[in-house]
Amino acid sequence: MKDKAKASPKPEPIGYELFENGLDFILSGLEHLGSNPLAKRDYKFGILHLAAGIELILKERLRREHWSLLFENVDKANTAAMTSGDFKSVTFESLVDRLAGVAQVTIAKHEFQVIDDLRKRRNKVQHLHFTETPEVIESLAAKAVGFAIDFIKDELSPKDMTSAEGSAFNTIKDKLKDFEAFVTKRLDHLKPILAKAKKDGATIVECIRCFQEALVVDGEELKCRFCSSTFEPLELADDWASQRLGLVLLLAAPVGAQDRPDEGSMFGAAPEVKEPPQPDAFTRGDAVDNPLSIGGRYWQRWQMSKPEGQATSRSPVSAPLQFDAFMDARPSDRVRGFVQGRLFYDPTRDRSGGGAVGSTSGAPLSLSSSVSPSQSNPNVALDQAWLKFDIERKVFVTAGKQHVKWGVSRFWNPTDFLNPARRDPLVGSDQRLGNTMVKFSVPLEDKEANLTALILLDNPRPAGTLGQTGAAFRAEKVFHGAELGAEAVARGNLTPSYGADVSMPLGPFDVYAEAAVQTQAPGPRFRRTGTPTTGANIATLFAVDNPKGPFYQASGGGTYTFAWQANRTATAGVEYFYNELGYDGADIYPLLIFLGSYQPFYTGRHYGAFYVTAEGPDAGKHTTYTFSTLSNLSDGSFISRIDFAWRFLTYLTFEAFADQHFGTRGGEFRFALNTPALTYNGAAVAPINLPATVYDLGVGLRLSF
Repeated sequence: MKDKAKASPKPEPIGYELFENGLDFILSGLEHLGSNPLAKRDYKFGILHLAAGIELILKERLRREHWSLLFENVDKANTAAMTSGDFKSVTFESLVDRLAGVAQVTIAKHEFQVIDDLRKRRNKVQHLHFTETPEVIESLAAKAVGFAIDFIKDELSPKDMTSAEGSAFNTIKDKLKDFEAFVTKRLDHLKPILAKAKKDGATIVECIRCFQEALVVDGEELKCRFCSSTFEPLELADDWASQRLGLVLLLAAPVGAQDRPDEGSMFGAAPEVKEPPQPDAFTRGDAVDNPLSIGGRYWQRWQMSKPEGQATSRSPVSAPLQFDAFMDARPSDRVRGFVQGRLFYDPTRDRSGGGAVGSTSGAPLSLSSSVSPSQSNPNVALDQAWLKFDIERKVFVTAGKQHVKWGVSRFWNPTDFLNPARRDPLVGSDQRLGNTMVKFSVPLEDKEANLTALILLDNPRPAGTLGQTGAAFRAEKVFHGAELGAEAVARGNLTPSYGADVSMPLGPFDVYAEAAVQTQAPGPRFRRTGTPTTGANIATLFAVDNPKGPFYQASGGGTYTFAWQANRTATAGVEYFYNELGYDGADIYPLLIFLGSYQPFYTGRHYGAFYVTAEGPDAGKHTTYTFSTLSNLSDGSFISRIDFAWRFLTYLTFEAFADQHFGTRGGEFRFALNTPALTYNGAAVAPINLPATVYDLGVGLRLSF
């Protein structure tokens, strides 16, 4: 008799309770993202499983309130449908609303943004396409899982977990440490870079993609240093206006303001266009919704200057109004056209521009680089007009009137070759108009480098012949944490100018320097040979020299960032500028003014500056304070200034300043002029008595839209 065959053991049923199912999905997502090496599918399934797991965790909390709340339509809730799964589950929006309204569980706005962003990415992965950087995914994973762990601790009683649930939960916490270590290491690496950007006047805010506080907002770029994402200002403004209601104003902050859309932001990661647009082109991203955007900035100021020895009632005042309006056309992610105009009007000036208050240095307004490019009042000017596109996504071209600024220093930029006018560092934003050029950029991301070539079409005057056309080149490279740059510029028949700059961390400090070499003087050099007396001919009071180059200019400094209060930082910095093309004393200034060769902030040979800027103590970090002292060390004059900015009513920024002029009377920063009646080539020159400015006061309002 044959032995009876042994019966096979009956297989155990496979099943997960809702809570364990959510934990398992999160664990699976972390396992995919923790693979070594990671494949594309690991990122895909990591996003899918993390999003699914966190949503199940939220549903578990709702289930503990009552199982019927898991139905989108609670009126149709029944146990049969619950058991079979044949029902429409609660949507994410209803889930969050019911947690708050029924279970009294409110998810903080910042945490909601993280999990909602993860959910949207899950939808793209599952239903469309997705393109993202590993840094964004890993940062988002760390943020989302961190939220899930805190939510479980606060709302789901870990001590009551089953052994399977507890094991999964502990494993999740262990794996999260790897992601947090990645994030911490990268943020530590970025600290000096972000500190330098902040020192240069940029604002650092939270990135809308990776949720790390590493998005640099300044007048040159909108780029997250953590995940390398670049943005259009309007893209950020729309997102923050709807989610955070903040970055719109940061784009108009008085220090390091982003006054216009970033000219490099269109060249970030974008889905590849593989076929001509079909009816669903907007969904695929081949075409953009709302291809034309209109916006601008309204900036109204009032300021007065107290003259020495005169009644306060006789203090000159000005009320400059600046209105910028732009049209930004982006029919696709590879083509963009931009036009911006500027209106400048001051009701305290006559139609020819007379009756103006002094410049920020204390010199007459006509000498300041911060005024309207024309003395007509009102004045309308074209600031920018350019077209942008790429060649095979390797060479990026910007052609037209545009802004390109070089240099790493805060107050003096000798390598800013492409702008014929010098920036007034005491004005809250760069008010110079753009220059016409064709720019070719070639990023070398694998080498952490960038190459730029430019054709200059105004020189600074329009290049009417081929021989007057200029050219410029710049190379940038990140090397062992230091950012290096080198450039060369040639204009028409002029000999070339060369420059280099470096910025890097040095212990707890961030240091920077830039130097320029001009092979010939940009204009004649004047030497005073006599003293003005009544009736003297000005032509006999000076001689003209034409020294041979090269001539050197260099600026450099350092900053130190520290916490002056819990969760509030301040930055202290110093800067020095050597200007071989400058003059050693103030006695030459009246002559330079008469001859039209006086350039504030670049007339002396030696300059120095010290400043401290700090975040305010208010809870929303809506205020900033800056104290600065600038000195023309060659003539012994100084100006000390306090700036205050307060963002309020969401879209408005109030700003105020007060400054004091002191030191040598007649020096650059305590400018005064007292000359007798003179003659020049037979023509009479009236006497001038311009008192020194004791102090200035000013207030302003900015609105960006």
